[in-house]
Amino acid sequence: MHYPESNHPEWERASKKRVTISRLLSFALISIMTYITYLFMLMYHFSPWIYGPFLLAYFSLGYLGMTYFVGMFFGFVVSLRGIDKDPYHPLHSAVKIINPSTHVAIICPIYNEDPRRVGAAIAASWTDLCAQFPEESSRFDFFILSDSKKVDSFIQEEWVVHKLIEKYPGGRFVYRHRRVNSNSKSGNVTDFCRRWGHNYNYMIMLDADSIMPGESLVKLTRIMDGNPRIGIVQCYLSMVLRKTLHARISRFISALTLKIGFYGQNYFYMGHGYYYGHNAIIRTKAFMDNCMLPSLRAKGPFASGKPISHDYIEAALMAGSGYEIWSLPQIEGYEELPTNLIDDMKRETRWMYGSMLYFRFFMSTRINTLYKARLFTSAINYVNPILGWIFFSMALFGLIYIFKHPMISVLVMYKYRIFFLFSLGFLAFSIFMKMLLPILYNVKNGTAHLFGGIVKMIWSYLLYFILSIMMAPIYMAQFTLIILYWARGKKLHWGEQVRDDRHLTWSESAAQFGWVSILGVVLSVLVIDYVFSMDTAAVQYILGIPKIGLFFWYIPLLSGLILSVWLVRFLSFESPLVERMGWFMSPQEVEPHFVLTETQRMEEVFRLEIPEYTRFEEAIQNPWFYVRHRAVCTERNKKTLFWLRRLLNKPFSSYSEREKFILLNVRNLYDMAHKHTLEKKNGS
Repeated sequence: MHYPESNHPEWERASKKRVTISRLLSFALISIMTYITYLFMLMYHFSPWIYGPFLLAYFSLGYLGMTYFVGMFFGFVVSLRGIDKDPYHPLHSAVKIINPSTHVAIICPIYNEDPRRVGAAIAASWTDLCAQFPEESSRFDFFILSDSKKVDSFIQEEWVVHKLIEKYPGGRFVYRHRRVNSNSKSGNVTDFCRRWGHNYNYMIMLDADSIMPGESLVKLTRIMDGNPRIGIVQCYLSMVLRKTLHARISRFISALTLKIGFYGQNYFYMGHGYYYGHNAIIRTKAFMDNCMLPSLRAKGPFASGKPISHDYIEAALMAGSGYEIWSLPQIEGYEELPTNLIDDMKRETRWMYGSMLYFRFFMSTRINTLYKARLFTSAINYVNPILGWIFFSMALFGLIYIFKHPMISVLVMYKYRIFFLFSLGFLAFSIFMKMLLPILYNVKNGTAHLFGGIVKMIWSYLLYFILSIMMAPIYMAQFTLIILYWARGKKLHWGEQVRDDRHLTWSESAAQFGWVSILGVVLSVLVIDYVFSMDTAAVQYILGIPKIGLFFWYIPLLSGLILSVWLVRFLSFESPLVERMGWFMSPQEVEPHFVLTETQRMEEVFRLEIPEYTRFEEAIQNPWFYVRHRAVCTERNKKTLFWLRRLLNKPFSSYSEREKFILLNVRNLYDMAHKHTLEKKNGS
């Protein structure tokens, strides 16, 4: 197979050097930390059969975390340079204007989503595109690809598309509803490629909650036109719009910290970047030639059918075929996020199930070494919570040993005091730097005011840090449950995603997190009765550690578990006080982009024009919709004869979902139903 030549083939050599430096630094740091942990294990007199496997897992997973820390540091440095000092950046090879022969499909697969919100985002992107790039806007077509099973959702989706066509006559909006929605989003994208893929040079992938500025759409396309070896360009994702405390805090911390990490990824990996499945542009032919995924047979806990988290696999296959994948922090796209922890964990469950399928792909000969490692580590990361519980248990047993043998423990700690001091110092340093770098980045860039100013930004970060300590064991408990659920072979079924601000009830929170609170109470009793009871005054005198110091370490962890039901419910509500005080502010809240305000405006317009109570009967009776929908129906005489008597003599309320779909898709039946309702109305 022939692959196009790269404009900058030397980026791969530079990337290898940078990645090597990152790995050496990470290896050195985690080796020291592992050795210190080994000393603790010896001090606690654990068996080699216990600390051997634990240290191996600790090193492997700790190495991944250390690479992120190193990447964040380098990301901070390069983020202040600008692309002028980066000779490999694909914006340098981008064309000045999109080629006249280029055609781009913007595709949005949806499944029982709110069509008013989806249509509003598309309307905002099209308006922004036309306002800023009137000549280049003609290169873009929009596709809403529906897998919705509910007839009412299907009707409202098509209604929104007809409204888009009516409001924006210069745009091209296509609606496709699959009768059989096999393989979820992956199957929907495959269906698009089979039907329309050969007509488009590139496709820009959206999620139902994605919002893309016109400038980003054009920049992505210009980059692809300028370098034929690029297969995928991924935008930086900013979280927007939702208002619950859970969403507000998540939006704040992602805006404050993630961009530096994104810069670090781009600095080290360059053309071997990440693809997150949406807010990205893809070279269509390369995708069709190399990224069509197989269907899997069920095997143990592994799901059957098309892979769920297919984006990483598609990126690996694209890179294995010789194409470049870039993750660019300079190009921004927007997405919404779950508004409470229950919906957040549902999404994480889908991701975890999908990631575990990477074990069935990562050794494929079509995937290069880097992406094999990436697939493997993405899956193995979900083992971290189990390792956390093991570490917690071993720490408790270690405390018991220290309290039973205080003199021996003091001698060991004195002998290895340099290592212990280094361990504590590095922990304090890493926490401090992780908090300092994002603050410095925004101060240097003059964007601190977008977080409410330096004081509010720091205060909000400190509040988040305290809350994250309490929330960490809750996440750890839930992820452990998900892993066990998966290991038992329980199959996952995709459900509707709730994207609006949703307040949790006490019953919801208790049903999902009640066991976590009980676990917290049990652990508290064990710690207080069986561990801290051994910490007598004599032991405290020998060790030189007051009891209050131990409580300081355990109170946040145990209180987070005990209060989990209350915390989860509390964070699912908005807080007027927090908003009034200006805490947890984010850039797109202070200075929202045009596409965000336009999306909100158009969503209100669509809600007035297409209310949520728009149902099947309205699609039959409304003349405006009837004329437009009739044009997309097909004439099927045999179906008409078969279904005529079965449908028209029944009241609409008794129709099944299947019968409703049949009537709406067969022109003769649809005509007769519309005529029948008019006659009935006139007769009355």
